[in-house]
Amino acid sequence: MSKGIDLGALTIASLLCFTCVNANEIDNKFFVGTSVVLNGDYKIEQPASFNIGYQFHPNFAVELTQIDFGEFDSTDNIDNIDVDGYSASFIAKYPLGNFNLYGKLGAFAWFEEGVTVDPYGMPPIVTSIDNSGTAALFGAGVNYHFNDHIALKAEIVRSEFNHFGFGIDIYF
Repeated sequence: MSKGIDLGALTIASLLCFTCVNANEIDNKFFVGTSVVLNGDYKIEQPASFNIGYQFHPNFAVELTQIDFGEFDSTDNIDNIDVDGYSASFIAKYPLGNFNLYGKLGAFAWFEEGVTVDPYGMPPIVTSIDNSGTAALFGAGVNYHFNDHIALKAEIVRSEFNHFGFGIDIYF
């Protein structure tokens, strides 16, 4: 039984490798994608990012991303703060077989809205939050191309709101 499972896993891995021999030669293609966003501060809702981009060379692409960080995770449920962000990035890729190591450089605009309550004030003090700004964005990641159309990705992005993302890109 174990030999059958090992042989099946080896066959599937071989098929994935052989179906994507030219996956890193992608250029002149649009792509869309989505990721789950992990950030230590904002995690009540389902944080996610959505991106659209254009790969104009096998090693270079541009990308626009919308990131919803969710709401602030308050232990006493008295704060309600929502953070969203938008970025425009230039991506440089270094192919290693079916994998690509990549770096991002761009601009990140963010918007933070909500209220925070200080329950110890008499009466409780409610503070409205309405912050926004623009910052530089730096990122690094790796993606794996199954074929010319599908790639899984994992990335770390540093900016005003740092995050880790894991998702998928679909190339057209």
